[in-house]
Amino acid sequence: MYSHLTVQINSNKNRIYSITCDYYPDVKVKTNPDLNENDIKAIVSSTFAGEEIKITGDPELWIKIYNGYTDNESYGLVYKVMVKLSDPRDERQIIIDANTGNILSNITATKRYFHATGSGKIYEYHKDYGSLETKDL
Repeated sequence: MYSHLTVQINSNKNRIYSITCDYYPDVKVKTNPDLNENDIKAIVSSTFAGEEIKITGDPELWIKIYNGYTDNESYGLVYKVMVKLSDPRDERQIIIDANTGNILSNITATKRYFHATGSGKIYEYHKDYGSLETKDL
């Protein structure tokens, strides 16, 4: 069995705005990885060979749904590793299979902010009634 609960909170208003839950009753995953944290750090270092990197924190061990990483939905034990590159604006999130060492995902984790202009409508939470109201941009 595997379940995952996500609660999203608006920290400015101390309100919950989303709760999602996934339940998978038939998940059978080996929970002792073949690779340890040092093995994972070596894999990350070799992935960025010749580039100055810093692994932030220890690799985190997770049970992960591979949906999107493989052709079919499956489950497995993975390490999540956060890596800062030589450019201080670039941070990567690496997902590595904890048994094979295969890199399943290598994505940017850096928040980037862009300036944009436009027009249209926005939907805003009404502070007194808890409903949405429409406002012009």
